[in-house]
Amino acid sequence: MKKPISWDFAQSWASNLSVAGGAINVAIFGFLPAEAESPAGQLLYATMAAAFALLSTSAPVVYNLFKHRPTKGTYEGRPLVFILAGVITMTASMGQLAVSALILQQLKKYVPGLLCPLLQLLASGLGLLILLYGGRSIVETLETPDDPAKPQRNFAFL
Repeated sequence: MKKPISWDFAQSWASNLSVAGGAINVAIFGFLPAEAESPAGQLLYATMAAAFALLSTSAPVVYNLFKHRPTKGTYEGRPLVFILAGVITMTASMGQLAVSALILQQLKKYVPGLLCPLLQLLASGLGLLILLYGGRSIVETLETPDDPAKPQRNFAFL
């Protein structure tokens, strides 16, 4: 961990996936028949979707709380806080995908064919991509060289 890291929440695909996933998960509840899940189960799904969306939005708050100002007009975050924000973001994304898979499991009873299993497979694939690319982007960002003459590979789009 060589130098402070710059991170833009708006460009974070995992953060955007988490927030959008929460909205989609809540919208899908409208398609669940009343008998598909008990009211307590539906409330649990809605609460988990909202909690993971909120967790995703907390990552930049945590990151920004520990920024420092090396020069006038610039702010940079600390590497360990970047790792923490990345883990929070990846956890939120994985959580949204898990909630989606649980909802699709309930919908399987009412939607004939392979649609629900295919969507569950897609959610599993996205989860694998989040783990692989998210972890790699954190490591690559932290290994960015200190020497400005060396090419900089900044993958801080987690």
